[in-house]
Amino acid sequence: MNGREAGLTLFVAVLLALTAYGVATTPQPRTAAHIGSADSFVCPLPQNVSGSADIPTTANRTAVPPRPAPGTVPTTFTPTSAVVCDTFAGDTVAVDGTVSYFERHYSGDFGPVVEALNAPSARPAWPIFCGTTDDSMPPPTDMWLIDADGRAMEPTYPMSTVS
Repeated sequence: MNGREAGLTLFVAVLLALTAYGVATTPQPRTAAHIGSADSFVCPLPQNVSGSADIPTTANRTAVPPRPAPGTVPTTFTPTSAVVCDTFAGDTVAVDGTVSYFERHYSGDFGPVVEALNAPSARPAWPIFCGTTDDSMPPPTDMWLIDADGRAMEPTYPMSTVS
């Protein structure tokens, strides 16, 4: 192989590597969330009691319709309040054994929040290969937004490059 062929081979190899990097690190587009009734949203079992299957909770004692698919905040949805589920159980257990939850309720102008939630995901700094997980990341906070008509939706979070 002469110098010209070696240079061409190296050029093609670098070009293929850059193309593969671009494909591997391009974030997937996110779809808009489906909107449903606020009755479809109940805080899940808190993490610190999830291993105790014999502890009844309000969430598993009542029939709750399935949640609509999560996604970005649709342009036709204007939130007026938000509910954020705490990851731990409350301080009390009712007489019937029901565990209480900490639910934090917020209201106000959600314009900046919607803008941040609908931001595009950032390109990862390094390609993430199949089977690779980052167990050091905490699970996303369970949250849903509610509009003035009592409709609700679950937003997804954009991926970011946090060092």
